Amino acid sequence: MYIPSFSLSKYLFWITTIVDVVNTIILLRFTGLNTNLIILCAIFVFAFKIPVFYVVQVSFDKMLIYASLVGVILSILYSVLTMVYLYVSDWIMLYFIPIIAYNIFQGFIIFIKGILGFNILILRTFLSVGSFMPSDLGFLQTTAQTSNLTGYTQ
Repeated sequence: MYIPSFSLSKYLFWITTIVDVVNTIILLRFTGLNTNLIILCAIFVFAFKIPVFYVVQVSFDKMLIYASLVGVILSILYSVLTMVYLYVSDWIMLYFIPIIAYNIFQGFIIFIKGILGFNILILRTFLSVGSFMPSDLGFLQTTAQTSNLTGYTQ
């Protein structure tokens, strides 16, 4: 039983986390928003990335699946917030072409975050039998091969 979503989700998580850090830097540097508000939003988004990290990198726990989906949704909203608030400052309109390119890039990143959320929903279906499943392809492939040979499934 090979599940490509496991390894794909791991890469997508790190890509989206790096982009969220860049979004925080861009919001702090290029917008006229309150710094405390931006830092509070960033802390909130990264606090909900902890369940996403645990689900994608460590193990699939039934209780953390929904918190990780909330984390993905908050991350998407944070990207949209970054796209919208780039237009708040008047002086940043001098860089209109880079802003358009950045918004196209953010649209792609929002699509990637949607794929990550969809993968978490797909992987949630594997938890219908148990409440804990390691996030390791080797373990799953070995278990699948053992169950094919012996007829025993966990």
